[in-house]
Amino acid sequence: MNSKQVLKKGNIELAESASLTEAARHEVLAENVKKRKAKLIKLGAMLALIVITLIFVTIAWFTMNKETGTSGMGVQVAAAPFELAVPSRSGADTYYNSLINDFGYLTGESDLTTERGSIRWVMKDESKNTSAEDYRGFSPGSYGKLTFYILPKTDTNAKYNLKIDLSGYCAEFVPDTNDPSVMTKEIVPNTFKSLAEKADGDSTGIYSQAAGYLKGHIMFFQELDMLTSEELNGDTDTNKYYSGRIIDSFVYDTSEHQSDKTTLNGQVAYEVNIYWIWPNTFGQIVLDADDDNLFGNAMFSSKQSGVTTPRAELTNYITSNPSYFFSTSDLQSSGTVASLITPSSLSSTNALITLSNGYNGADQIIGENAQFVLVEMTVELYTDSGE
Repeated sequence: MNSKQVLKKGNIELAESASLTEAARHEVLAENVKKRKAKLIKLGAMLALIVITLIFVTIAWFTMNKETGTSGMGVQVAAAPFELAVPSRSGADTYYNSLINDFGYLTGESDLTTERGSIRWVMKDESKNTSAEDYRGFSPGSYGKLTFYILPKTDTNAKYNLKIDLSGYCAEFVPDTNDPSVMTKEIVPNTFKSLAEKADGDSTGIYSQAAGYLKGHIMFFQELDMLTSEELNGDTDTNKYYSGRIIDSFVYDTSEHQSDKTTLNGQVAYEVNIYWIWPNTFGQIVLDADDDNLFGNAMFSSKQSGVTTPRAELTNYITSNPSYFFSTSDLQSSGTVASLITPSSLSSTNALITLSNGYNGADQIIGENAQFVLVEMTVELYTDSGE
């Protein structure tokens, strides 16, 4: 990328070549992305005035069920030889507890559970101000961490199957009587629905698209750490990178996590941390921290080790599931995405521009159709036989 300068417009950063034609094309692209991101941010700001703050407040709720089966939003599991716990939180969250409870999504609240298999979170965006008076809604660029504890009742060396379910919700809000352009926190009765419910009978397919993009764009990982000395091989890099991506579930083996072992209320407990991120730009996924075209923090490094590196695992998944990541019709083909997402193709800004357009368009659809996000973690005792 010799003889190139960095061009930063809105929420993207591209390389500007000496060619006037290419520079003009980049300028148009930058303006288009700026408008899309600005629209999304504007939407998020409006929703923050109502109840979008619900989404990223760190509260965990538990489902207490001892029968096998499913019911509503909760997953019921058989009585398990373990307990779950979450860090307590107090402050300006009482209203939101009540709000969710009114709609039947709060099935119990406590710092410690008794034989409960599921936890539900409304997540707090750690990239925003964390004061109780300044909670924000989610948007591209948000990230955070879910923390909970597994407390074995008998065998402290055991395996657990941890399953993550991410669901988007939308609602209509009651206008302020003095200013109808301002929405209150009050939800219009019978309008709080999941994207899956809204998709039923929707001829446009927009809610199904939003649900799919949500599961693609919000990513969960087991680790967020700096490179090892072996990976650095004498270089210097103090950034932290994601690894161990969780698609739907993963196995947590306590014998491999003795460093997570602690004591909670006099009982042996294992602290489990799950890291999540909604990348602001597609470049954060495919580019290294020192790339001139990167805006924001790189999620991965080319120096990360593994038979399949964390970046390669994710880009392979994106290639196989383009409908979860891109809104543009030309990127619905795995073959097309595969040809663009290679390191050699990404060395040209053309490929990055095409992929970024599709990714940003999907962000826009999420922002226009999902006002709430709930995450549920279901924990079950794992057996090698699959029982």
